[in-house]
Amino acid sequence: MKWLATIVVLALPWPAPGQQKKAVTPALLPSLPARPGAIAPGTWVLYSLYNRSTRQPGLIRLAALEREGKGQWFEMAVTDHRQLTLRTKVLVEGAIAAPRRVLKAIVQPPGQQPLLLPDKLAARQVPSFSAKPTDKTRLVSRGKLKVAAGTFVCERHRSTSGPTHDFWLSDQVAGWPLVKLETPTLTVELAARGSAARSEIKGTPLKLDEKLLDSLPPIR
Repeated sequence: MKWLATIVVLALPWPAPGQQKKAVTPALLPSLPARPGAIAPGTWVLYSLYNRSTRQPGLIRLAALEREGKGQWFEMAVTDHRQLTLRTKVLVEGAIAAPRRVLKAIVQPPGQQPLLLPDKLAARQVPSFSAKPTDKTRLVSRGKLKVAAGTFVCERHRSTSGPTHDFWLSDQVAGWPLVKLETPTLTVELAARGSAARSEIKGTPLKLDEKLLDSLPPIR
């Protein structure tokens, strides 16, 4: 299931002055397919997650935002079982699903001021998307599937290598066609969707000093 490439998010684990709250650190999240070409500004989807091995829920919100010059803003928010949310906003040149380059990236850990990342970290904030399954998946069935966001006509695909993964895709969902994903330990379902997304990042971003990066532990 290579086309569902892993999303890697940088969580900056620095508490704000006077706070002991830890930042969300979802080093690895389930990968999500996206449609090729432009995604209309304002398009958003919200997925619920449940990890059966840890019995912990979570949320992922993806949103295509306004265009700026030659680029378009994309935002992802990850909420863990403690209701702490890490937000990442990226300006990409070209399509969100296949950006030519990253122009800017902003990260806002929970309870902290947003940070404008240096160029060498900005590119790491963009998920790797792909528009179609590979030869290591097969179509299982077609039919209607009911989830929290509604009932959709879906194609059900199954991985043919490694642990079994089933995923349901629908042409009725703009931008990100995933309706449901089932793995041996994780369930992801479309919880809501819409067409009027705005950025959820609050405050003026501070520019991150690259010298501070030398003191951070390596990203794993």
